[in-house]
Amino acid sequence: MKSDISKSRIRRIVSLRRKKKTSTAPVTFRNSSWLAVAYLLICIGFSIGSLLCANLLTGFSGPRIGYVIGLNVALLIASALAGRLLLGQLAPEILARNSRILMLCCIVILTNLLQTAVLVGVFRMHESIPFFCPLTQHTASATCTGLRESSPFLMPFLFAPAMATLVAGSGAGFAIGIVMTIQNLFFVPQQTVLPIILIGLMIAVTAPRLLRKVYRRSGLLRVFAVTGLLQVAGVLVHLIMRCYFTHPEIAPSLFLRTDLIFTLISILIDFVATVAVLPVVEHIFGACSNIRLSAYADYNSELLMRMDLEAPGTCQHAKNVADLAAAAAEHVGANALLARVGGLYHDIGKLNSPEYFSENIQPGTPNPHDSLPPTISAVILSAHVKDGIAMAIDNNLPYPVQQIIRTHHGNSLMPFFYKKAVSLAEAHAKQTGTEPEPVDESSFRYASPRPNTLEAAIVSLADGIEAASRSLTHKTTVSIERLVTAIINSKMQDGQLDEAPLSCRQLAELKRVFTSRLTTILHARIPYTDEEAKKSIAALPGEVKSAVAAAQTPAPHPELPIPSGTSGS
Repeated sequence: MKSDISKSRIRRIVSLRRKKKTSTAPVTFRNSSWLAVAYLLICIGFSIGSLLCANLLTGFSGPRIGYVIGLNVALLIASALAGRLLLGQLAPEILARNSRILMLCCIVILTNLLQTAVLVGVFRMHESIPFFCPLTQHTASATCTGLRESSPFLMPFLFAPAMATLVAGSGAGFAIGIVMTIQNLFFVPQQTVLPIILIGLMIAVTAPRLLRKVYRRSGLLRVFAVTGLLQVAGVLVHLIMRCYFTHPEIAPSLFLRTDLIFTLISILIDFVATVAVLPVVEHIFGACSNIRLSAYADYNSELLMRMDLEAPGTCQHAKNVADLAAAAAEHVGANALLARVGGLYHDIGKLNSPEYFSENIQPGTPNPHDSLPPTISAVILSAHVKDGIAMAIDNNLPYPVQQIIRTHHGNSLMPFFYKKAVSLAEAHAKQTGTEPEPVDESSFRYASPRPNTLEAAIVSLADGIEAASRSLTHKTTVSIERLVTAIINSKMQDGQLDEAPLSCRQLAELKRVFTSRLTTILHARIPYTDEEAKKSIAALPGEVKSAVAAAQTPAPHPELPIPSGTSGS
C-alpha cells in the first residue's frame, strides 16, 4: 500500500527532530546521559558493604581482603558502564527520567541484598544441614567446600531481569540481566565462574522475551519454571567440571542433588520476591506492569460500567478506539495492552457532562452547542481532558494511562467551533459594515502536551480516526483508506506527532492496520430486496426454511392472552 506522506513533510519532521537534538540550549541535569552512570555507580556502591560481608563469611581474610575489594570495585564499574551503554541503545527513554533510573538501581540493590541474605543464611546453617555438603562425607576438612561451590546456584538469578522487564520493558530487562551477570561474580568461587556466567547470559536473553506477554501471576510462575530449565543447563556444566576436573573421586549424584535442590529453591525465591516487591515498586515509582494493567482492561470495572450507563455513545467509541489502538500497537512493536487500556479510559472525563458530546446526543434531541457561543463550547470540550486526569488520579489509574489521557488531543485545534467563530465574526462584520474581528486560534486549541510515547500517539490517531469514521456515508475500503490518510496527514501537518517516536515505516504500517481494522468494524451488510429475500429463503433446506418461517410469524404477547370469542384484531 503506497503511503501518501509527502517527502516535504518527512523532511520537516526530520529537521525538527535534528534541531531538537542539536539545540544549543543547555542540557538539563534531569536529561543528562551521565546521570545514569552517576546513579548506577553511587547506588550500586551502597551494596559493597553487604557484598564484602558475604565474602568475608565465606572464608576471605587477611591479605585477600584487599584483593576482594579491588575486584568488587572493578566489577561494579564494569557493570555500571555495561548498564549505561545497553540502556542507551535498548531503552533510551529511561535515561530521560530520574525516577526510572533510580527504580532500576533500587532493583539492583535489592537483588544484591537478597543474594547476600540467602548466602549468609546458608553458610550460617551449613553445620546443621550436612545433607548439602557432599565433600564433608569424604574428607576430614571441617569446612564445607562443596556447599561453597554449590551455593551460587541458590542466588536469585531471575529477580532483577524479571522486575526490570515488568516495570520498564524488555530492553531494560536485558540491560539489568547483563548487569547482574557481571555482579553475580561477587559471590562465585573460581570453580563456578563459567556456569554462573552461562546462566546469567541465558536468562538475560530469554527472560525479557518470555515476560513481555505475561498478564497474570500464574503466567509469571510458568515463565519462571521454564527459565529454571536454563539454570539446569548451568548445573550440568558445573557437574561436568567438578566431577571430571576438580573432584573426580566424588560420585556425581552427590553434587547433582545439591545443585538441583538449590536451583529449585532459587526459582521459588525469585517468584515470591517478585510477587511481593512488584506492587511496592509500582506504587513508589509510578510504574505499571502488564499484570497491573490487565486488571483495568476488564469491561466490568467501575469506571467503564459507569460510562456504559451514563455515556453509552462515549463507551462504544472508547471500545472501538481500544480495539484499533491495540491492533495497531501489536504491529509496530508497542505495548498492545497499554494501548488498549489507554483507549478504554482516554475519554472518561466526558462523564462529567456527557450530554455535550455528539456521540451521546440522541436522535431528535437538540444539540446544546447550538445555543452556546463557540468559545464556551470550546471550553466545555477541552475540559474533558482535565476532568479525565482528575478522575484517573482519584481512581488510581496507572501513570502511563494518565499520560495517554493527558496527551490524546495534544494541543490540536477544534476545527468545527473555530470555523463557527470565524463565520459568526464575518456575519457580524457584514451586518455592521466593518472589518471582521480576528479570531484567536489558541482559544480553540486543547491546552495539553503532545503525545511523546508510541502508545499515546497510537491512541491519539485511533481516537481521531474512529470519531471521523462516524461521518462516512459510503463505508468502503477506499473511502476508509482516504479518511485514515487524511487524519494522519492532518496530525502531522499540525505538529501533533513531532514528539512521538514514530518512524515513517511505522506510520505506513499504522495506516494499513487502521484501514483494515476499521473496514472490519464498519462493514455494511448487502441490502436485499423482497424478491431476493424470498429467493434466498426458497433455496434453504427444508428444516431451516421452516425455522425461518416460524421466526417471521408474530406470536401473541405471553402476558396479554387473546380472549376467547374475539377476532384478536
